[in-house]
Amino acid sequence: MKHCKTCNTTKPLSDFGLLRGKPRHICKECRKQESKDWYEKNKDRKKALSQKYKHIKKDKDLQSTYGINLATYNQMLVEQGRRCKICQAPQGDLKRSLCVDHDHNTGKVRGLLCDNCNRSLGLLKDNVNILERAVSYLQGKL
Repeated sequence: MKHCKTCNTTKPLSDFGLLRGKPRHICKECRKQESKDWYEKNKDRKKALSQKYKHIKKDKDLQSTYGINLATYNQMLVEQGRRCKICQAPQGDLKRSLCVDHDHNTGKVRGLLCDNCNRSLGLLKDNVNILERAVSYLQGKL
């Protein structure tokens, strides 16, 4: 049992988070409310911090998911003329940045695609035969 200094109640130790391996002086419920209050009072600061570290988060995400870093992503972006590799939509016209497309079997990165093209390949199961049939269908051959 441990006493929470914020709500002034005694609770089981499992109701307290850890800080450097020791139970915090504040219970999880109070800590959650404290965080919520801080974010409510510091929305602009939180937004500025998110913007400041956005590139670091993107770099880590790219490395863990695709095995490339942000510099490689940016190089690919320049090589593709800042356009989707399939439909050639410019990145500036898109609501989101270009997606990293990869082969699901090998994990090899193929290029950068807009969200629609990336989803389309996924929905077609990255299957060339299905894609060829879709092209034939669109050409009125099926």
